This record gives sequence, structure tokens and C-alpha cells, in this order.
Amino acid sequence: MLKIRNILFFNNFTLSLFNHLYADFPLSCDIDITEFALDLLPDDLDVKDGIDKLEVARASLSFLRQEGFIVISEVHNDKVYKGVRLTMKGLASLGYVPNSLEPDESIISKINDIAKDGFKEAGVDVTKNIVQQLFSVALASSKLIIS
Repeated sequence: MLKIRNILFFNNFTLSLFNHLYADFPLSCDIDITEFALDLLPDDLDVKDGIDKLEVARASLSFLRQEGFIVISEVHNDKVYKGVRLTMKGLASLGYVPNSLEPDESIISKINDIAKDGFKEAGVDVTKNIVQQLFSVALASSKLIIS
């Protein structure tokens, strides 16, 4: 049976969520955590690991909210997250163009490229690098605000 490490699932979940929220911005969305997470998991996943990944998805939303990337209006039955929207920090981080990317290619452009083929098929290193760039931008911007 197949198992997926939490950080790998977090990366795919985060990029998929940001892709979804960016496309709908400035409107907020309702996210059914079960449906959203299942779309990212392979069909031959171990049942216990699938249940564990639902908890990772919940923790991912909590983390992204706590770190200021998203807002969530309310949660129903620990399953449906209502009023989910990118914050200014999340939106700005997605629009940032790192020096390592081609000219005029934002982080959201890279996420959109992955979305075309599906997040399940995305390479581990590709998703890891994009998430690292995204969080690096956020950390750098928070240091400017604090200074």
C-alpha cells in the first residue's frame, strides 16, 4: 500500500489551495476538506494514510491561516471551511517574481503550470521549490514590516 509523507502532501495541498483561491480572488470560497484532499491523493493510497492526510489538510489550513496567508470565516463539522480567501500577504506572495524564475513569471504562474497536469503528477522537487519560494517571499516581507 502506498504512503505519502506529510510534507509532500502539505506542499501539493498548499499549491492546489492557492491556485483555487487565486482564481476566485477577491471572492471567498467554501472548501470541503474531504473532497479537496481526495483530489490530491492517489487512488491506491492506504485507507489509514488517507484518513491521516485529511488531518494534515486540516492542519495545513490552520497553519496557513495562523501565518496570515488566508482567512477563514467559519468551520462546519471540522469538514467545510467557509469564507476562505487569500489575504494581502498571500496574494502578494503569489504575485512575487523571484530572480530564479524567468522574467515576468510569477509564483502563481508556476502553480498554474502544475495545475494543468494535476497536482498528483507534480514532481516532489518542483512543488517543494515553489512552496519554499512562496514562504521565503512571505518571510522577507514580514522582516521589512518589522524593521
